[in-house]
Amino acid sequence: MKSKQHISEKINAAITLHNDHHRIFLDAVSMADAKSLQGFLKLQTELRRKFAQQLISALKIFDPQASIDVDGSFVGSLKRGWQDIKSSFAMENDFDLINQSMELDAEVIQHYTKILQEHEQDLTEALLKVISEQQTKLESQQDAAKNLEDLM
Repeated sequence: MKSKQHISEKINAAITLHNDHHRIFLDAVSMADAKSLQGFLKLQTELRRKFAQQLISALKIFDPQASIDVDGSFVGSLKRGWQDIKSSFAMENDFDLINQSMELDAEVIQHYTKILQEHEQDLTEALLKVISEQQTKLESQQDAAKNLEDLM
């Protein structure tokens, strides 16, 4: 069994990803031209906040001593800065925002897949359920993004 601290760090990394993505989607809402995309991005913003909160709750039960990062990461700040630069030069359009959404989802799905491959037997039922449900939801959001892209 992997140490609680090691698993907690992996879960905390997922929380950080969701917090970073929450801020990225929040910024992207104002950059989107299409109302349907704005609505989609708002939903993504809400989902990321909800996902982070669910993981925090499950992590606190799994490891009450875990240090939880709710501020986001330096990398997330860089991504948002680059997004702002592209927006100021009109380099980012609605298709770019949809593609970015799918890339962000893929990043978390990949992180979850790795957690499940390496630690599934060590996770509590609550953590396993949260991660599995979120992974499924993210996969469906990728499909929704593809459908939205096809409509534009």
